[in-house]
Amino acid sequence: MAENTAVGLIEQINASSNLYNLASTAYGYCTTAAGTAEKAVTIAGFKYIDGVTIHVKFQNANTASNPTLNVSSEGAKPMMLYGTTAMGTDDDTDGWKANAVISFTYVEVDSTHAYWYRNSGYNSKNPGTVTSVRV
Repeated sequence: MAENTAVGLIEQINASSNLYNLASTAYGYCTTAAGTAEKAVTIAGFKYIDGVTIHVKFQNANTASNPTLNVSSEGAKPMMLYGTTAMGTDDDTDGWKANAVISFTYVEVDSTHAYWYRNSGYNSKNPGTVTSVRV
């Protein structure tokens, strides 16, 4: 077991093959068509880890019901608003407009249930402007 020091912590982090490099910018650009429910984005070196936050710029608005987000082919997970409501198609309330940048946090409920929690918004009257970011 590694020491309870900064060096020991670094050793533990380096030993974990599933740990996403949190020092890198987790930003992706999604070009998936508006009507396709499974949105896809690639972020180099990304792996699903509970609590990781990513930022996605969507080229297109969403017109699909119950959209999911598949990051780096890790598997599609539902995109949730407030953690309990699926994101939707109304770009003024639960969806997004073209060129919106949205921050999501990956939430792993248990080994079989996980979702993307939308934790930032944008001004729908001025798409792409981030109005809050969870740090």
